[in-house]
Amino acid sequence: MRNIIYIKGRLLKAAAILMAAILMFTSLVGCGDDIISSDKVDTEIFQALYAANQAMVSSANSSVNIAYYLESWARGNDKFKVSHDKYDNIIVSTTATPGYEDADSTILHCTLESDAPERTSLAITAIMYLMEYSTNHGFIRAIFAEPSCGIETVKENYLRADNFISFDWSKNNNIMIGSAGKNCFHVQKEITYEAPSFPDAYRITIMGLEPTMAAKTNQINAVKTIGKLLAELKSSGTLIEIAEFNSGYMNNEGLFVADEFASDDYPLGASALVLVNDNDVSKLTKKIEKSRDKMLEKYEETDPNMFYEITPLEETSGITQVLSPDDTSTLLSFIYTCPCGTYEKDDEGEVTSLTNILSCNTQGGKMCFNLCAIAQEESKLSSLNHLFLTLSGLYELECTMEEDSPVWPMLLDPETIDENDYAAYEALTPLMRKLAEISTEVYEKDTSYGFGFDNTSTAKLLKRLPDANVATYGLTEKNIERQLETVLTFLERINTK
Repeated sequence: MRNIIYIKGRLLKAAAILMAAILMFTSLVGCGDDIISSDKVDTEIFQALYAANQAMVSSANSSVNIAYYLESWARGNDKFKVSHDKYDNIIVSTTATPGYEDADSTILHCTLESDAPERTSLAITAIMYLMEYSTNHGFIRAIFAEPSCGIETVKENYLRADNFISFDWSKNNNIMIGSAGKNCFHVQKEITYEAPSFPDAYRITIMGLEPTMAAKTNQINAVKTIGKLLAELKSSGTLIEIAEFNSGYMNNEGLFVADEFASDDYPLGASALVLVNDNDVSKLTKKIEKSRDKMLEKYEETDPNMFYEITPLEETSGITQVLSPDDTSTLLSFIYTCPCGTYEKDDEGEVTSLTNILSCNTQGGKMCFNLCAIAQEESKLSSLNHLFLTLSGLYELECTMEEDSPVWPMLLDPETIDENDYAAYEALTPLMRKLAEISTEVYEKDTSYGFGFDNTSTAKLLKRLPDANVATYGLTEKNIERQLETVLTFLERINTK
C-alpha cells in the first residue's frame, strides 16, 4: 500500500510539472520562427508541447524523472495503455484508427537521456505528438527507454512489430545505415601505500567540462591531460608522489567520485593530489600553468565553464599516505600509454575507430580505470580489445571486458545509394526505403544517409531480433515539423495486410 501511495505521489507531481510547464511556455508558441513548418502539423499545439518538454527535460536530473513525467502524460489519455516496468522503461500503446485495423503495426522509440536534453526533447515531443494527433494509423506502441541498458531490458514481446522507428539520432533528414560497436573495460589493481616523503602538496584540478559522449574525439579528457603531464614530469626527473587521483563528478565534500563502472560520458572533471620535493616545485607549477593557459585558450568556446588550476595546500598533516613508487609509476605510465581519442582514420580522413578513458579513481585502496573502444568494423574492435587486454597485462592490472553495443555493419557506402540503383537500394530495410521515399517527397530533395558513432539502440535491437524491420530516423529542431510530416504520411500510407 505504501508503494502504491508513493507511486501515485510521483505521478501527481509529474502531472503538476507537466501542466505548469505547458501553461508557462504556451506564451512561447511563436518562438520557433526558424522551424520549417508542415501543413500536416498543428504548429501551435506542437510548439507548446515542445516548449513544455524542453523545460522539463532541461530541469530533470535523471531519466527516472522524465519517465514519471511521460507516464503521467500517458495515463491522462483514455485511449492509451501504459506500462512502467522495473527498469523505468515506459511503454505506451494505442489501437488502430477506424479503417486501419488490419494495417501494419509500428513501434516508435527513443532513449530518455537527461544529459542530452535537446535530442531527448525532440524525440519525446515527436512521439507524443504522433501518438496523440495522428488521425490515420495502425497499432502504435511507444517505447521510452531508460539510458543505461535501454532496449536490452524491454520485454521481447513489446519489441515485436511490423515496423520499428527509433528517434535516437539528431541528423537532418538522415537515415542511419550502420553504427559502430563499443566495448567497455574495467581495469583495476590493489594499491600499496607508503608514508609521504615530500613536504609540499598541490591539488591539480580540471572541472566544469561540458557533458559529452565517449564517441567524441575533439573534447578535452581531464584524466588524460593531468596524467600525461605528471608522467612527463616524472620521466624528466621531477620528484613527485601521488596521494590520490580521482575523476567523475564532484560530491558535496568537494571530492571527485565515480561509479565503479562508468557511463558513456567523459569524466566531467579530474583531480590529483600531488606531493613534490622542494627543489621541483617550480617545475611542477610552471608545467601545469603552461598547460592550463593552452587548454583555456583552445577550449574556451566549447567548454566556457572549464576550471583548470593548481592550488597549494597550506595544511598537509592530513595526508598520511601516498601511493608506493611502483603504483605511482603504474598509474601514470598506464594513463600515458593508454590510447585516448581518435585511433584510426580511413583514406578520406574519416574516423573509423577511437578509444577513451572514461574514469580513473584511487579510492578504497584500488586504482580503477574505465575505458572504452569504439570501431566501425568488428575486426577493428577485436584488435582494440586485444590492445587493452595486452596493455593491462603489461602493467599487471586485472581487466574485464563487456560488450556495450554491437557493431551494426554499414549496409553500404552512403555515396553509392541511389534510389534508381535497385540492387544498392535493396540493401536498406523496407522501412528505410519507404521513409526515404516519403521524406524525399516531403522535403523535395534526396534523403541523406549516415553512419553513427553514437551508442545505438538499433544495433542492440538487431542483436535480439535480427530480422526486425528497423529505421533510425534523424530529428533536428529546425526541420522537426517536416520530419514529423514524413512519419505521419508513412502511418497514413502504411500497407494493409
